[in-house]
Amino acid sequence: NKLLSKLNEIAKEHKSFRERKGSIRLNLPKTDIKVKDQKVIVIPQLESESREMISEFMVLAGRVIAKFSIENNISMPYLLQNSGKFSDEIIENINNLSLSKTFEAAKGFNRSKLSVKPSLHAGLGLNEYLRVTSPMRRYLDLLVQQQLVRFISNLTLLNESEIKERIKVNNSSSSKINKAIRQSVEHYRCLYFMQNRSWEGQGIVVEVNGNKVLLMIREFAIITQVKFKKKPKLDEKIKLKVSSIDLFERSVDFKPL
Repeated sequence: NKLLSKLNEIAKEHKSFRERKGSIRLNLPKTDIKVKDQKVIVIPQLESESREMISEFMVLAGRVIAKFSIENNISMPYLLQNSGKFSDEIIENINNLSLSKTFEAAKGFNRSKLSVKPSLHAGLGLNEYLRVTSPMRRYLDLLVQQQLVRFISNLTLLNESEIKERIKVNNSSSSKINKAIRQSVEHYRCLYFMQNRSWEGQGIVVEVNGNKVLLMIREFAIITQVKFKKKPKLDEKIKLKVSSIDLFERSVDFKPL
């Protein structure tokens, strides 16, 4: 399809533009969790050109609407992020990092924040940015679209103080929402391993702190801590099995085979 091919070309050009501006994107494992016939299914998210294209156009939409809003003095909830702290080794090899270095880099990001004043979003490599593409699951995306509709329809816009108040309300509830999402994922992961007690698999060493070692189980996007008498190397692959499951605490422990 010529149209899709052209859109994909635009997406790739925009991604290259952001990379030249210093954007940093880390490819840590992600999963989707589904329940079918009371059976929990964990599905690793696979990279694909179509997923990359859609993701980039979501970023592009946020950039374009941010610029449009600034040019037309429309008060908006902009998303900001200060530059992170990364070692020279990570910066020089950003597109070819081992899993342990990717894990290290993830801890170097500053948290993003919302503001009525547009500013840098360092992780995306953009001078101004807002989120607009998910109004069904994020209230502030809906608010952005409502402001655009008001502007196009020549209706009264919400002013900065009104947008600030909505950001404040959003911030007060977002931590609770994120906690609920995290606990839900942890709960269903526990159920998965309760249904698959004989699971055996592989963990990759991403951090070593004395005899305490953090391992990433890629297929579940899980970080788990295991104690070792003999210190393993970073990125070493360790065979694991389930040690214990606590559904009340939503935790699963693993041990080496």
